[in-house]
Amino acid sequence: MTESLRTDRFAWLALGFGLIATWWLPVMTQPIVTFYKEWLFVLALGLGGLILGPVSVGHRTLLRHPLVLAAGTILAVLLVQSATMDGVWRRATLTGSGVAFFVFTLMLGRDMRQRRGDESLLWLARCLVIAALGSCVFAAMQLLWVNSPVPFVVGRNGDRITGNVAQANHFADLLWLGCVGVVLLFARRKLSLPVAAVVVVTLQVFAVFSGSRMIWAYVAFLVLIGAVCLLRRPQPELRRLAAGLMALGIAHVLVVGAVSMSGMLEKFGITSAEQRAGSAAGEGSIHQRLWFWRAGIDAATQHPLLGIGAGRFPGHSHALAMQVADSPTSAADANAHNLFIHLAAELGVPLAIFVALCLIYWLITVWRRSSGEVNTVAALGMVGLILIHANLEHPLWYLYFLGLFGLLVGHVPDERRSTAYVQPRRESPNLLQFASFAVLLAAAAFYIQFARLESAMQVLLAQVRQGAAPQPTAALSAKLAAIAPWTPFGDYAEAIALISARPTQDNANDLAARCERSVLFGPSPHLLARCATALEVAGQSVRASFFANSLCKLYPGSEHVLIESMVFVEATSPAAGNLNSVCVDRVK
Repeated sequence: MTESLRTDRFAWLALGFGLIATWWLPVMTQPIVTFYKEWLFVLALGLGGLILGPVSVGHRTLLRHPLVLAAGTILAVLLVQSATMDGVWRRATLTGSGVAFFVFTLMLGRDMRQRRGDESLLWLARCLVIAALGSCVFAAMQLLWVNSPVPFVVGRNGDRITGNVAQANHFADLLWLGCVGVVLLFARRKLSLPVAAVVVVTLQVFAVFSGSRMIWAYVAFLVLIGAVCLLRRPQPELRRLAAGLMALGIAHVLVVGAVSMSGMLEKFGITSAEQRAGSAAGEGSIHQRLWFWRAGIDAATQHPLLGIGAGRFPGHSHALAMQVADSPTSAADANAHNLFIHLAAELGVPLAIFVALCLIYWLITVWRRSSGEVNTVAALGMVGLILIHANLEHPLWYLYFLGLFGLLVGHVPDERRSTAYVQPRRESPNLLQFASFAVLLAAAAFYIQFARLESAMQVLLAQVRQGAAPQPTAALSAKLAAIAPWTPFGDYAEAIALISARPTQDNANDLAARCERSVLFGPSPHLLARCATALEVAGQSVRASFFANSLCKLYPGSEHVLIESMVFVEATSPAAGNLNSVCVDRVK
C-alpha cells in the first residue's frame, strides 16, 4: 500500500470515528452538557479534512452555493450586532463559529463526494447505520438496567429512552437517519432484503421507545418522497429506493401496533408517542413548544430589522412570560424550537426570510437537476429529516447535527456535472486544508477556555450539592480569574460570578447592572435568586420582586433556592430580608 493510500485510509477512519463515536459518548452533566460530544466530532472532522490531502474539487463554486450565501449573510448580521448591541459579541462569536463550521462541513462533504463519487454517500450511510445500531445497544441497557447504573451509559430519565444521545427526539432522528441509510444501501444492492428488514425493524422498535411524536412527520415526508419518485417511472435502483422509503412508513405502522400489543411498553415503563399525544404531558409539551414560537414571533415583531440580538431569546421569553398569565413553566428556554422563527427573533425578519429563500431555492434546484439519481434522493431524504426536526426542536444547535447536515448538503450535487468517481488530482494545499487547520485551532482554543469554565462550575456545583447557598470562596474566585475576558464563554463565567456574589451596599449597584445584562442570556433559578437579593440591596425593590416572582412562576419547586440566597445575603446586608415575593412569606 502506498503512503498516499495509507494517509487517505487514516483520514476516512478519523471521519468515521467522529460520525459514529460521537453519538455513543455519554452526555456530560456540565455547563454546556454536550460540549465533549461536540468537541470530539469537530476534532475528528477537522483532522480528517486536514490529512485527506489537497485535491481539485472546484471550491470556486462554493461561494455560489445558496446555503453558503445564507451562512455568509448570517455572519454579516452577527458582525453588525457585535458592533451595535451591548454585550452580544460573545454569543455572536459562538453562533458565528457554528455557522462557519457548517460551511466547513459542506466543503468537506463536497470534497468527499469528489474523491469517491457515489460511494462516498454509501460510506456515510454505513456510518449512520452503525451509529444508530450502537445507540440501540445503549438504549437496551437503559431499558434492562434502569435501576442499576451502567458505566458509560446515561441513566433513564422518565418514561422515554435516549440511547446516550442528548434528547429522546434526537435519538429518534438518528434512528430514522439510519433507516434511510439502510434503504439506500438496499437500493444500491449493498444489503440484502432480509438483512435490511431486520435492521429497519430493530431501529424502528427503539424509535417507538423514544416516545417521539416527530416520527409521524418523518413517516409522512418519506412516504411522500417515495410516492413522487415512483410516479416518475424511475430506473430500477431509484425504484427500489422509492419503494423502500414507502415501506418505512408501512413498517412503522406495523411496528407500533406490534409493540403496543406486546405489552413491552408497560413492562419497561415507556410512554409511546401515541400515548403521549392524548396525555396531559403531551398537551403540556405542545403548549410549551407553541409558547416558544409565540415568544419568538413576539421578539421578531418588536425588533424586526436586526432582531433582539444573538443569544437573547431566553431573556425575551422570560420577560414575556411575566407579562401574560398563560406562560408555561421553564418558559425561558434558549431556543424558539423553530429554525426560522429563532433566526427572525434573534437576527431579524429579513435575515430569516433570506435564509428560507436560499434553502427553498437550493432544494428546488437540486431536485429538478438530480431527482432521478438515487444518491441525491436519499441525501435529500436525510436532509429533510433534519430540517423537520429543526423546525420542531433545535438540533442544529448541536454541532454533531449541524455538521452532519453540512456533510449531507455537500453530498448533493449542486452543479451540472457527473458525480462518477474520478481519480483526484493532487495539487498545492487547498482551501479545505486551510479550513481544517483553522477548525482544529479553534477547537483547541475553545477546549482550553471551556476547561477553565468547567473547573469553576464544579466548585459551584459542589457548594449546591452540600445544600449551601453559592458563595464567593477563594477557590472559586481563583477559577473565575483564570477565565480570559475575551473568551466566548464569558457569559457563562459572568453567570457563575453573579450566582456566587455577596451583595453589599458597596457593590450592589454594579451587581444589579450586571444582573440585568446576564439574565438576557439565560435566566436560571440560582441566577434569579441571587440577582433578586442584589437588586433589593441596591434599593431597586420593584425589579427585585420581579426577579423573585419570575423564579416562583417559571421554576416552581425552586423556592428554597430563593430562601437560601436571601438568608445568605441578609447575614451581611439586612436589606435583603425586605425582598417581597409571591412564594416566600417570611425568611428568618
